[in-house]
Amino acid sequence: MSLEGSYKLLIHSAKQIVQVVKNGERVVVGKALNNVAVLEKEENSSGLSIVVSSDGLINDIGTDEEIHEKYKAAQFENKINATGKCILPGMDFCN
Repeated sequence: MSLEGSYKLLIHSAKQIVQVVKNGERVVVGKALNNVAVLEKEENSSGLSIVVSSDGLINDIGTDEEIHEKYKAAQFENKINATGKCILPGMDFCN
């Protein structure tokens, strides 16, 4: 199934994505910050991708191949090549 529509941003080819939460938690605080969720690029993959919706929220995260197949009919306002980079979406440390 290919998703159509317009999206704000596609970040692709990342080496690593720090998701922070693992099971849908809204925040991670205290000692839980020692075990944040991290996705690593697999050897047989060209990288990891993030799709950001028009309202600025993360719509999807997956391998480049999964995201390309799922969103091949979609339009993106911006595309960022993050080859070899680590992405920390939504990382916000407040005191």
